[in-house]
This record gives sequence, structure tokens and C-alpha cells, in this order.
Amino acid sequence: MRYLRITIQAFFSLALIVLLTGCLTVRIFKNVKDAGRHFEWAHRRIENIHRNNPDRRGPAHRIHALFFEASDRELIRISAPFWVINSCLDFRMTASGEEVFAPDSRYEIDWKDIRDLQHMGPGLLVEVDEENEKVLIWLD
Repeated sequence: MRYLRITIQAFFSLALIVLLTGCLTVRIFKNVKDAGRHFEWAHRRIENIHRNNPDRRGPAHRIHALFFEASDRELIRISAPFWVINSCLDFRMTASGEEVFAPDSRYEIDWKDIRDLQHMGPGLLVEVDEENEKVLIWLD
């Protein structure tokens, strides 16, 4: 019962942070025949970032991602500030030191690496352009 109470508190606290800030953006576009214009827009933004900061100096403040799978004809655009990501990662621990949420046991991800992404500086992070799939992730 205690674990359920902590989980509910964690969920509502995080939801409140996200709702009050409006900083986290997830948009899903359905029935997209050609995602080209979305990726062109993103590439222009990335080019501007590289033009203004070719050495990628300074920390990134936001992470952006575009995902498109042609078979589903669905495009997903995500944008989140690093402070929200870091807050979610920090929220894994309660004041008593107990883990509220232990994703390490479920996912094979080193969550510390996600926090370190912002130190790479603004610019392109990942680009995948396969026949039926496209992924573009960048920092600004």
C-alpha cells in the first residue's frame, strides 16, 4: 500500500510540473504520406544551430526528436527541456533514499548517459534515414 501511495504522489507531482510549465511537447501526426517537410524544417533548425555554434560550445537546454515510420504513416515530434528530464531522473529517489521508480530493472538504458547528453552541446545527435523509417534527434 505504501508503494502505491508513493507511486501516486510521484505521478501527480510530475504531472503537475509538466502541466504548469507546458514545456514538454509531444505531437502525433497521423496519416502522414510524406514526412519530408517536417524533416526539412528540423534540418534547417539544426543548420542554424551549427552555423551559430560550430564548436558546440555550452550546454544544450532542450532535446528534440522526430520519428516517422512509413508503414504506420505516423510522425511523432517530441521536445523537452533538460531540466524536466533531469527532474524526472532525480525523482526516482525519495527523501529516505528508497527508489520510487526503478527503470534500470526493466530497460537496458544507462540513465546517467541521458543526463550527460546536455553536455555534448547544441547540434545534431542522431539521424537515421532508412527506406521506411526516419529518426532525427538534436539538441539546442
